[in-house]
Amino acid sequence: MGFRNVVASSPLLALVFASIACGSSDAFDTITGPPDGGVADTLAEDVPVLPIDGSDTQSDTYVPPSKCGEYTATGSSTICVKVTKGSSVAPPHVDADSRAIGIDGYGALYVALLADPYAKTAKPIVTRTFPSASSSTRFSIETDLPKVAELTVPPGSYYVVAFFYDQEPAGSRDFAAGDYVPHIENGWDLPKVEVGSGAGRDVEVQLFPVRSVDVTVKLKSGVKPVGNAIGPLMARLSTTSKGDVVGSGFLPCADLGKPTALRLVTTASPDTFALKVALFDFAAGPDDPVVDALGTPPPAGSLVDYGGTSTPPTIKLADGWVTPPVTVTLDRVVPYEPTPSDPTSACVAAGAAPVK
Repeated sequence: MGFRNVVASSPLLALVFASIACGSSDAFDTITGPPDGGVADTLAEDVPVLPIDGSDTQSDTYVPPSKCGEYTATGSSTICVKVTKGSSVAPPHVDADSRAIGIDGYGALYVALLADPYAKTAKPIVTRTFPSASSSTRFSIETDLPKVAELTVPPGSYYVVAFFYDQEPAGSRDFAAGDYVPHIENGWDLPKVEVGSGAGRDVEVQLFPVRSVDVTVKLKSGVKPVGNAIGPLMARLSTTSKGDVVGSGFLPCADLGKPTALRLVTTASPDTFALKVALFDFAAGPDDPVVDALGTPPPAGSLVDYGGTSTPPTIKLADGWVTPPVTVTLDRVVPYEPTPSDPTSACVAAGAAPVK
């Protein structure tokens, strides 16, 4: 899949949150009907369960028991999605400094099942939000996980996605520092589950804290583009040892006639990473498969900060939520001979490209 799908301009997020942005807390298609037998949001509030010692004290910290081992009516299936915090990456602190930039650990959790999370024409089979639209309870990423969502769907195979938005507006912006998302390493880490008629399946989704860094990209003085220096702009954060991609930032169209800023997001722990940046001058548009080819050698006609005998610059990811801004200079033009016409004359004129 294209790594540009990491950002919220991707079909994945646009599909999952299309109904949520309009104020709906559950979305489902006409085939499946409402989740949980027609009772919307039955799990959007905390389900009280007995503590381990058998007393009758109820607490939001306990996880509702899964019903996915129980038989359901033929023709429908149940998928129980357990959302947890991944333990391999320690989150930055939520303190006075983080609250000053709007990160307080409270927000909204979204869970969805999709048949194909990368197809533009697809839509979520079912989504669930915590808290529900009718709830006055705030959702805490620190104390309200794990959380289980029981989703009723037709038999089939589904990808499971879950996101936590710390800041408003939820579902209608790019991911930002303070959010929690599935692990990013060479793409999204999205579990796929298959469930039969009348059966139930349990699946776990781990979420990791999003750190960010703002990258200003400019063209080196004296560098002459083959085209017009207008096209999709991609930045990738990768490990210096194996080259695994652990973060990404993407603009569907940028004009490097002036410095251009984009936000790169990652779920990686603080470390030193390589930062590859490229403007795809001859891409037919933001969906052109060439945009995913940020390797070596880069596509012909691209403006890059790496390749040939040069290595990409490195960046040290900070301990906190936000790494101080950095500037990257694109100083290399990949030869393109004979030079074709540039398909992108302006950002608003970016044409459609072959669908992957």
